[in-house]
Amino acid sequence: MSSRLLFSIGLSLLPAIVGAQSRDRAFASTTVRTTTTIDPIAVRSALAKAEDATYNGRVDEARRIYRKLIEDQRSGGEFAGTALWRLALNYLYADDAWRAAHTLDELATDANRFGDPAMELRASFESAVLWQQLKRPELVTSRVDRARALLQSSVIADSLKDDIRRRM
Repeated sequence: MSSRLLFSIGLSLLPAIVGAQSRDRAFASTTVRTTTTIDPIAVRSALAKAEDATYNGRVDEARRIYRKLIEDQRSGGEFAGTALWRLALNYLYADDAWRAAHTLDELATDANRFGDPAMELRASFESAVLWQQLKRPELVTSRVDRARALLQSSVIADSLKDDIRRRM
């Protein structure tokens, strides 16, 4: 699968990813939190700036914006799923599959930590695809094993599970 096609697929998933994070944030606001949350408008603004930089060929600037946003969200105890996903897409867009795979691994770990099994499934599987392209079978196996385990989850949408199964 070409990097550009994967980039397009990734962008089509963003509304679902951002929406899920918004729902999680709304739920989290009803519980006691000891960390400072990041203003959702600032997050959207940073994501828009990074996306603009990417589309206008300023990939290094976009990466700096994504990394800063990821750092800010993590320090605030928030899931930086959207920024990590887009950073991985940025690397793919620039044909840097190695960094994209590492970023997706990071995303899968964070998704597990923050209780987002759908995102963990997506990130684990896409990481496996990239590690396969990079001829790292030892890394593919562990990601595919995790994806197979997540395919058994009752909380992940059947449509996502069916899509992943078709691609396995």
